[in-house]
Amino acid sequence: MSIVLTGSTGTVGSYLAYRLLRQGRPLVLVGRGADFQARAKARIESWGPLLTWRQVRFLDWAEVQSSFEKQDFSPSHLVHSAADTNLSLKTAKNQVQTNLDLLDRALHLCRLWEIPRIDFLSSAYACGSHRGPIPESRLPRPEFFRNPYEESKWECEERIFGLDSEFPRTRVIHRPSLILPPILHIKGNAPRAFGRLFEKLRFLSHRTRSGDLSVSIPLGGRIGFVSLIAFIDDFLSVMDQDMGLATHVFHYTSSESPSISTWTDWIRESIPDLRVQIRPTCPAGKRILGELEPYLRNDFVFEQSKLSRLTGKNVSSSSPLTEKYFRALIHGLLSSTGSVQNRAVEVEG
Repeated sequence: MSIVLTGSTGTVGSYLAYRLLRQGRPLVLVGRGADFQARAKARIESWGPLLTWRQVRFLDWAEVQSSFEKQDFSPSHLVHSAADTNLSLKTAKNQVQTNLDLLDRALHLCRLWEIPRIDFLSSAYACGSHRGPIPESRLPRPEFFRNPYEESKWECEERIFGLDSEFPRTRVIHRPSLILPPILHIKGNAPRAFGRLFEKLRFLSHRTRSGDLSVSIPLGGRIGFVSLIAFIDDFLSVMDQDMGLATHVFHYTSSESPSISTWTDWIRESIPDLRVQIRPTCPAGKRILGELEPYLRNDFVFEQSKLSRLTGKNVSSSSPLTEKYFRALIHGLLSSTGSVQNRAVEVEG
């Protein structure tokens, strides 16, 4: 049984395709353009080498109804990750309609091939002023959209939620860490870079099966998906389950005092080793990484002096980052950037 995947030339789709191919899963990659196959291969191989492409079929949207039949693939379900992710207000005039059209094409393909299940990967969501965990079935209409991309995702999800009777196994899979627009810019000196970095890390709620947090942070470049690795790991772990995924959406405003009190269901009292893969993607990213190196040791294990200075506590360099130290650390880092002002740091014991 094969999986039909859209968006294999994008960040989310290409990494998902790479992971599925490494598992030996047969795929049908659907895209547009004469060079689609070459672009998809290059994008997928950027995540790592693949032994073979024999289990992959490349299909142009124009060929969906003319050249191929359902029995050629025996598709089990479709994963829709294709989207126009342009965040520019000037150039994204037709973005909402573009993403709705992409969704309609995916739904048409499901009806044509009688595919009973759709997984819609959503990488942005506008929740207005609402904070904390919100079940997807109780999401209110956003009070505002920060960009056309968020508006298009809202409209797509509204359409998806209305398909329960036709596609009862449809799921909308959110990435809770990406409530802010999915761009990570880290500029300036090291303390400010740390503040921006941890401001993004606070959104991370997914945990890998090993129990450790795993984060991939591209430094520099146009797009930085903070929790891409954890998101795909979590998605793959439930892909073969018959029951729908209970997803939550988180919203956090950086001007407010950071608090972990609402995250106790997601973060244990003691946070184990935080493994962070930092990948410079441009000269600016390499320069920023050089600024961060004096503060880092062994893949984001904090030096004792830096941790003690920021938290006001004497902490052994081998001690786990407990919730109270992590909270104090976030306060200290964000305070150094000016994001948190005139607020006391609450540290227990």
